[in-house]
Amino acid sequence: MAPGTTVVVGAAHGIGAAIARRVAGEAWTDRRVIAGISDEPMDALANELRRDDLQVDVVQVGLADQTSIAALVVATAEAEQVAAAATSLLSPDSAHIAIHDLYIDGGETLGI
Repeated sequence: MAPGTTVVVGAAHGIGAAIARRVAGEAWTDRRVIAGISDEPMDALANELRRDDLQVDVVQVGLADQTSIAALVVATAEAEQVAAAATSLLSPDSAHIAIHDLYIDGGETLGI
């Protein structure tokens, strides 16, 4: 599979920032989009990741704002979302994931 886009929502702090850092250097992603409501922390993270010559885009999005969520989904939507999620769950990194419902619906659950 060709490298694709990875979107991390909530990347300004904590777990989201850690996820963005972890996936940044993975071979299966060639474009990284970090999204959230805090501009300065996301810009700092993007600049940190760009030091390694990575493509990183920053998108301002509020999860309570349906319009901004819709724009994020439209800007980053991949036809192989289900295959990508299934591949991830088959990898050793998901060894401790069990009995979980994973919604891969391009935002449909959120009413987009």
